[in-house]
Amino acid sequence: MKRHGSMLVELMAAAVLLAAAGAISVELAAAVGAGRRAIADRQLALQEAANLMERLTAMPLGDLSSESARNLPLSAEGQRLPGAKTTIEITDVDGPLAAVRVAVSIRWEDRGGVPLPPVRLVAWRYP
Repeated sequence: MKRHGSMLVELMAAAVLLAAAGAISVELAAAVGAGRRAIADRQLALQEAANLMERLTAMPLGDLSSESARNLPLSAEGQRLPGAKTTIEITDVDGPLAAVRVAVSIRWEDRGGVPLPPVRLVAWRYP
């Protein structure tokens, strides 16, 4: 018995399966790329927060205030974070050991404009 045209049907089925596998691969590559960008942005935000914290804690204790902290911008690289907003809180803490609490927080958005969880660092300065 001859099977005319069965090879054509098999080739069409293989092409459909190959196209489906290709589409899934493209979607997976896009998801991996988005995940890598999110991780890189979070790492950049953490590095920027650490840099701000280092600059704040290096200031003389008498100069450390909310007004002086407002003048500390993000670096040029840190400004590439979409919608980046920096919050710096400086609080005097009274008690047996007087201290200054310094908190740095950086918020930003993903490429779609959705706010992401912030990066937050806290340090204590003692006289």
